[in-house]
Amino acid sequence: MLKLTKIFFIFNFLLFLPLILLAGNSQYPIYLRIKPVFTVNVEKKIDNAQTRSKKNNMPSTSERKPTTNVPETYKSHCGLCHNTGLAGAPKLGDKAAWEPRIKQGLDVLIKHAMSGYKAMPAKGGCADCSQQQIKSAIEYMLSQIQPSLTKEQNEN
Repeated sequence: MLKLTKIFFIFNFLLFLPLILLAGNSQYPIYLRIKPVFTVNVEKKIDNAQTRSKKNNMPSTSERKPTTNVPETYKSHCGLCHNTGLAGAPKLGDKAAWEPRIKQGLDVLIKHAMSGYKAMPAKGGCADCSQQQIKSAIEYMLSQIQPSLTKEQNEN
């Protein structure tokens, strides 16, 4: 057993000897050899929504407050995406884009708007808006396609 231990020790010594000798002769100091491959800078966080809002002269989501004026609610919360079609949002007045959503029914539209759907955040980014304000904003968007459409939805 003692002989086997000596053989193992000698084998490991001979195996790692070149590594030990080369480590001291390396052209790079140790701190450069063991430093991380990359670092992440988290000092400055850029909020893309705020950047987009400033480009469109619209307040960011943190600056927007709910209002009882439906067109104003649309403009300050929904319009950021629905005016431009950002992230696949159906544009205001684009009947072809809204038709499949209308077929699902107003209740489904409200549910998606309240809880968020695909890229759309919950309540369209208006955390302070009530369900009634969200419903009114949806009805406002639908009325831009066909004014009688919201009346038909309410009857069903």
